[in-house]
Amino acid sequence: MAPQKAVSLISFAKGVIIAEGNVTITEAEFVLWDYMGKSTVNSPALRVNFTDMDGGVYDNYYSVGREEDFVPSKDGKFIVAVGKKAEIHESTNFFAFFNALKIAGFNPSAVNSDDIGCIVGTEGHIHTITIKRTGTNIKEDSSLVVFDQVTKMPGETKGKASGKKAPLSDEAATDSATSIILTILGDVEDGSVSKANLLVKTAQSPIYVALDRKLKSSVIAAVRSDEFLSASPLWTLEGGIVAIK
Repeated sequence: MAPQKAVSLISFAKGVIIAEGNVTITEAEFVLWDYMGKSTVNSPALRVNFTDMDGGVYDNYYSVGREEDFVPSKDGKFIVAVGKKAEIHESTNFFAFFNALKIAGFNPSAVNSDDIGCIVGTEGHIHTITIKRTGTNIKEDSSLVVFDQVTKMPGETKGKASGKKAPLSDEAATDSATSIILTILGDVEDGSVSKANLLVKTAQSPIYVALDRKLKSSVIAAVRSDEFLSASPLWTLEGGIVAIK
């Protein structure tokens, strides 16, 4: 029998509840689940165990796709492609969680496609965003818990992770962030987007993808900054919603 091969967590194809707080990832594994009984079929998903500052423990699930395309490895450490698809789609909840984790400051070089346990020990702040579902199993939108700041990488004993705020005085970063935000706002029907979703859309923007690593960090810092978002004459920031003027 041929050995199982892990699906990449680096490359993606084009697509009890805690809502907010400071947490540590204490467990992570790939499993099959049924959307808490809402689906008649089991789907591959990432189960993440969050432990908060008071010792409370919470399980969250992030769908990977369909069982005919992907299944968890026997030990739950990685995802195996069993159908025609070789990569996890960007429209999945798993991508939304994992992409937000990296935007929040998780070092991409620490990602191990053969062992999702690479994220266990991550500390930081989580919040809830809403994303549109495009799958066929569950029709309604999803409220998704994701990281917006990583303060400590797995194995670190002191100091903070790479979620530092980059200088906002960098003109190139400011110009790039402005172009990205205007493009995003111009592409949505009502010209507005939540600050949380703005971060996700920024990281998916072709303008952002083309930037060098240092500039990317500065752009993310700008988009995350209320000071920067509130100062622009081109859009407004009210109640966590960025809207074009």
